[in-house]
Amino acid sequence: MTVDEAIEEVYRRFDSLLSSFNDYFGEEYVDEDVCSERIKLLSMYEDIIQKCDTFDDAINEILSRHSEDLNTPAFTIIIYRPEVIIQNEVEETHTIKDLYIKLTFNNLMLSIEGVRMNRSTYSYIEACKGYIHSHCYSNSDLSGEFRTCCLGKTALSTVISTMKSIWEPGFTETLPVLLDQYIHVESVSGGPYQYMADLNIEKSDRLIYTQYSDTSNASVSIPDIKYLVKTFLVSGNIKLAECDGRVKLSYTPEELAVILSDLAEDCSLDIPLYIGFQDSFGYIYRYNVPEITSIDPDTERILFMFKGSPVRLRVESKDDIIPNFRYFIQPKLYSVFVDIVESLLTAYAEKYTSEQAIPEKYRKYRNSQGHSE
Repeated sequence: MTVDEAIEEVYRRFDSLLSSFNDYFGEEYVDEDVCSERIKLLSMYEDIIQKCDTFDDAINEILSRHSEDLNTPAFTIIIYRPEVIIQNEVEETHTIKDLYIKLTFNNLMLSIEGVRMNRSTYSYIEACKGYIHSHCYSNSDLSGEFRTCCLGKTALSTVISTMKSIWEPGFTETLPVLLDQYIHVESVSGGPYQYMADLNIEKSDRLIYTQYSDTSNASVSIPDIKYLVKTFLVSGNIKLAECDGRVKLSYTPEELAVILSDLAEDCSLDIPLYIGFQDSFGYIYRYNVPEITSIDPDTERILFMFKGSPVRLRVESKDDIIPNFRYFIQPKLYSVFVDIVESLLTAYAEKYTSEQAIPEKYRKYRNSQGHSE
């Protein structure tokens, strides 16, 4: 066998496998990359190739040399799946978007690097956890690097392992089918790198709006709290009552919390708000949503190329993953606000002894509570 015949056989094997992937997934979803210079390096094994009758015999002889050069990719196939529904044995499901699977082969058309994956589109919670697939290493920095997958004891693992040392023609038809089956499964019993169940957004304990004795750690600036107080007092949305000589705000805690949350959000104040929801009983809960701290999810940076076009990172909005959410003021800030407003209103009441002396904008609310002129 000559070197040219060996190179021709390598290309034939690659074309056969590529054709199988194109037929199974569709040409528009399969990309290829061939390093011809790497393939020409087969000439360095000319002495072995010329002594062998078949290319497979030559492969066995070349592998016995344990050449480091055989760990370098010469052929690459990337498969794109716009949407994949993953399911495990307890019938939990999770849908991922824009999955890319990479297979690489050396210049003998033997598998190297196993199966690797990456994604271009992440939900917010997936981005926080670097979740590509349950059986894939985390991509914590959301880079363009394809991550190694654990194939476990699957039929796909057997095929890939065999293809590291032997070319089996029947695998060209089998590999796309096994790969497609693999990406749709999370094996809980097999011990995933990441569990899709961990991608659920859980609600925390109920937010309790009351007046706290210690509000020293309430994170708000003095100008912001002053602006919030002023906005509230001039809003015309005030209910008042008297209790033990003090003027009190006459709302349920949750009712007032919603009002203040809306004011803080509408005024674009730099006041930290919790993401949460209000149930049918009026109780308020906070969602436990992690924060992306290590990357800028808005860069839309280029991750890699696919079919000649750049594949860009996209992280969906945090809002997209949470049903029926809204923003709520923090309980400690609520307490600070109530203390300030009730102290101000009580000071008015103590300074002005007659009903007529109370400023007009507060007197009409007292009247609405049954107080006479």
